[in-house]
Amino acid sequence: MVLFVAIAISTVTGILAPSLGIIFEPHLLLLLGLLLFVNLIKMDPQQLGLQFKKPLPIILLTAIKILVIPVILYVVTNMIYPPLAIPVLLLSGISTGLGAPFVINVFERSNQLPLVVGVIISTSVIVPFVLPSLVYLFVDVDKLKIPFAEMIILLAEALFLPLFAGWLVKAKAPRIAKKIEANSFLPSIILS
Repeated sequence: MVLFVAIAISTVTGILAPSLGIIFEPHLLLLLGLLLFVNLIKMDPQQLGLQFKKPLPIILLTAIKILVIPVILYVVTNMIYPPLAIPVLLLSGISTGLGAPFVINVFERSNQLPLVVGVIISTSVIVPFVLPSLVYLFVDVDKLKIPFAEMIILLAEALFLPLFAGWLVKAKAPRIAKKIEANSFLPSIILS
């Protein structure tokens, strides 16, 4: 219930007072990193390794997320309202959200956390190659410049730093990790 109230409040605030979000914009990467950190600290790194040893579910979910869904949404949007087709392609073609581990933890599906993190990693690594290709396929290339290197750096900072920081804290300071695990809900709500 708290999650739904928090989502409702943040949505209404974003609509009625969008300028409030500008305050947080310079710190967005840090906030996302903290959100990911407090939620990934619960995951056993060995379970993530097992996901990549049998990668078929990750491959299928990644293909659906960064190929199938964006193409379908682009085609449908282009038929209904063409001016929004490119923005829809760009938004739907991004990597799996860094808030996904929080949602998994809220619904107490921690056994699914390694799969979700595997999809986040795979889509984050692949999207800098796939999304520009999709854009070039559907858009006049002269109109658009995609910052390829910046995409890779941003995704690495947003994903891998919190992931490794969580593993480091879990390995070197297990008591602190357990406290973070036990009290991650409220910080996650605030960071969301």
